[in-house]
This record gives sequence, C-alpha cells and structure tokens, in this order.
Amino acid sequence: MTSSVAQCFSRAHHTYDTAATLQKQVGDELLSLFSCRLLANELIADVGGGTGLLYADLKNKFSDADLVLFDICFSFLLQAKRKYIQNCVSADFDCLPIASDQIALLYSNMALQWSPSLYPTFSELYRVLKPGGTMCFSMPVAGTLNELYSCLGVPCQQFYSEESVRVAASRAGFSITSGCVKKIILRYDSVRDLLSFLKDTGAVYKRDQSSAFFLNRFRLNQLVKQYEELRRDRKKLPASFVIYYGVLKKDHDN
Repeated sequence: MTSSVAQCFSRAHHTYDTAATLQKQVGDELLSLFSCRLLANELIADVGGGTGLLYADLKNKFSDADLVLFDICFSFLLQAKRKYIQNCVSADFDCLPIASDQIALLYSNMALQWSPSLYPTFSELYRVLKPGGTMCFSMPVAGTLNELYSCLGVPCQQFYSEESVRVAASRAGFSITSGCVKKIILRYDSVRDLLSFLKDTGAVYKRDQSSAFFLNRFRLNQLVKQYEELRRDRKKLPASFVIYYGVLKKDHDN
C-alpha cells in the first residue's frame, strides 16, 4: 500500500471507533463464521487491525494465543496503545516484518480492499502463515456504494469482484475453505450523513482513480438531488455494502 492510505486513515483516528459501527458488525460476523483450535502461545495476527476495534473479541475467543496487531497507520496504532494493546506493529500488509511460516491464524476485517493488487497481498499473507494455518477475512466487494456512484455518474471500479478475490487467493496458494457474500444496507438521514460516515472511518482513499470523485458545492447539490430520489415513503436513504467473507487454509504439504 502507499502512504496515501495511511494519510486518509490518520485524519480519522479520533472519529474511527465511534463511527465504525459497520466495521464492528462485520468483524463480529466474521468471528462467528469460523472456528479453529490454537495451542498456547501460538500467534494470531490481526492484519489491518487499526485502532484495535476487534482486539478484545479476538483475545476472548483465543485467550491462550498471542495476538499481534498490524496496521499501516501509525495514528491508529497510537489509539490502540491507549487501549493498553501492547503488541502493535506498524507495517504494510504487503511486506510484514515477520519470518515465514510463523502465524497460526490470520484475521483481517475490512482491510484488504485497500490493497493495490490482491495477488501480492495474498502471497505475503500466505508466506507468513504456518502450514495448516487458517486465514479469515472480510472485505467489501463490487456492488458496494452502488447508489452513491450511480448518483454521481462515476463508474465504480473501486472494489474488487468476488471472483477476483477468489482467483487471487487461490493463485497465491491458499485452499478456499469457505466464501460467501452478504449485502448490508445501511440507512442515513441525509447524503451528508453518509459522506460523514465515510470520512470519519477513513474510507475516502480511492484505490482506482477512475472511481475518484471530487465534490464542489455544485456537484454536492446535484448528488443530493439525485440521491433524494432513492428516498421512499419518507424513509432514510439507502447505502449498500456488499461484504465478502472468506476462510482460507495453507495446506500442510505446501
């Protein structure tokens, strides 16, 4: 990843924990979708763990294991340390500062969508995982925020397709134990509330610049006008998040 990603999230380090209700919901769902038995002192890596939003949940589920949190955003890691999370490491998930075959469980919640190229990312995660180890992850995929991009008239290539995720993971050497997609629709009182959610969680980096949009006052007013047409029966405005949940294995004979 680039420093641009870290900069986007750094600006959100004070607001992230309060705003990240979707991230917490998805992270809890991900934890419920897999089970594995870890020995005492085996190592878990929370990759892209940010402020440690799911750290306590992971620790409760795997109380005997050692848990380390990796994130590219130093400001997020400072927030994690304020929660008395000591094992925090500043690192890009394309280049983790750890020897090969060391991690028993890789956990990554709502982070891999920021990867500039999934195959190198999965290859690096495969490298650090022990033979027989498990990786579980969630990430928004194509179809996410389709209402927003449609109203903007901007083609959205920001999110990887479900198929491209599977192909990259398999190509890196993983066996896909399970994979499913769930659509979550959040509802907002206004377009500005949706944009505030994206800003407050740091989700404003554009991996693909063809999906980038810049809102001056005129374009914002046009967006509001278009989006308001999606309001039905005076209900709130919808925003779709299409989430891929995956569980991968590194086979013993690899």
